[in-house]
Amino acid sequence: RRQRQMCIRDRVSGVYTRIDSDVHDELARIGLPYLRIDGYGYVIFKKKPLHKMLAETDNPSVKSLQVDHINADKLDNRLSNLQALDIRTHAWKTRIMAAKGYEWKGTSCFVSITDKGKRYSIGTFSNPHSARIAYLQWHREHNSELLEALHMTAWLADQVADSAAALKLGRYL
Repeated sequence: RRQRQMCIRDRVSGVYTRIDSDVHDELARIGLPYLRIDGYGYVIFKKKPLHKMLAETDNPSVKSLQVDHINADKLDNRLSNLQALDIRTHAWKTRIMAAKGYEWKGTSCFVSITDKGKRYSIGTFSNPHSARIAYLQWHREHNSELLEALHMTAWLADQVADSAAALKLGRYL
């Protein structure tokens, strides 16, 4: 059965978060006014991140793990968008999503990747979009199983397409 979604609004910031309808009913029962958005963009419920609380309620064994938003949207707290990861895998995913993937050296962008303790020099590029594309494609080729397990293949394809489109339009970062 497909879960119905609902949105609830933080009264102070006006920001909405998505949750499953049965979760909404439970939150309403125990005190919906305690919902707020913290400085990192996470939804907080009674001093605890909502995504962590929901995952632990759904599966108590999650307490020792990191709870990750699959689509990287911190305001999407539907159970289908939450996954439990060990701290190392969560850190890897966060680093891939946040990293631009290059550093400026003079007038060029240099791409190098450290993976499992080994450093790979990918190349030097004339602009940041070409460098970002090379960085993402390297991960697609060398970490495809992990990317698939973390539901990141569509995200990665979107990132490559966005960088390619910006490159074509001549819009550099």
